[in-house]
Amino acid sequence: MRAIILVFHLFLAIISSCGQTTQNEKPPLSKNPKTLVPEVPKNSSDKINSKVQVYEILPRELNLEYVKKADINLDGYTDAIVVCSRKDSLNSTRPVVIFYGNSEGDYDYIERNDHIICDGFQKIVVTKNYFTFESRIGTKMDYSLIYKTFIVKEDSIYFHRYDEEIYSVYDYDKGGKLDEKITKRAEEYDYPSFKEYK
Repeated sequence: MRAIILVFHLFLAIISSCGQTTQNEKPPLSKNPKTLVPEVPKNSSDKINSKVQVYEILPRELNLEYVKKADINLDGYTDAIVVCSRKDSLNSTRPVVIFYGNSEGDYDYIERNDHIICDGFQKIVVTKNYFTFESRIGTKMDYSLIYKTFIVKEDSIYFHRYDEEIYSVYDYDKGGKLDEKITKRAEEYDYPSFKEYK
């Protein structure tokens, strides 16, 4: 009888261990590293930890500094505009990398530009398929607000316009006074793509 009970307990132990890995075993990794990125719900840019989403697929030489999430190509999936710094450089260059979201819930690397922004970067503003990099340069007394806008057309990204507002501060209580406004459109730059813009 004891032998029967021992065999029964041994049988239960074998069944319960099926499908489990030992401490020394590691589950097989996916061949696609982008599957490490969590699924991106549609229209939920304010609810997602952006650094976790794109960190795994950034080029190795870049550090993530700022992420703006929005559906810039209007396909129903959340995209990411990522501002970075270079690990191997002490200058103020801020590479920008564009990722498009896809139906699998991760990202596709699209384009990169190292010449759009440097010192004074503040934020990215998105309006439908337009996105603008806003920067402030100068001093407390004399400064400029710079806006560089790009447009997405049929999944390609192009420079749209450059705007600069030049201010002087004569009275801190009243704020800056707009002295001049400069606007340059894409035709003045020979219609560069996002990647070509300098």
